Amino acid sequence: MKNEELAALIDNAINDAKVSIIGDGYHYNVKVISVKFAGLTKVKRQQMVYQILHPYIISGELHAVSIETFTPEEAINS
Repeated sequence: MKNEELAALIDNAINDAKVSIIGDGYHYNVKVISVKFAGLTKVKRQQMVYQILHPYIISGELHAVSIETFTPEEAINS
């Protein structure tokens, strides 16, 4: 899967998200910034993104995925 395709999947599901992907077709580092993460634990945020990617992980289309999630305020301070 191409980085742009993966970013579009997340962007379509979390419509206010700013998504950046670094990947080589096998390993992917996913960074997602969204106001929808406000008030959620890091685990809940990652579960939200993982749920979007789950069908592609199960199918084998995605293998190794690392997910970072931030609210816009957290992204400014990181």
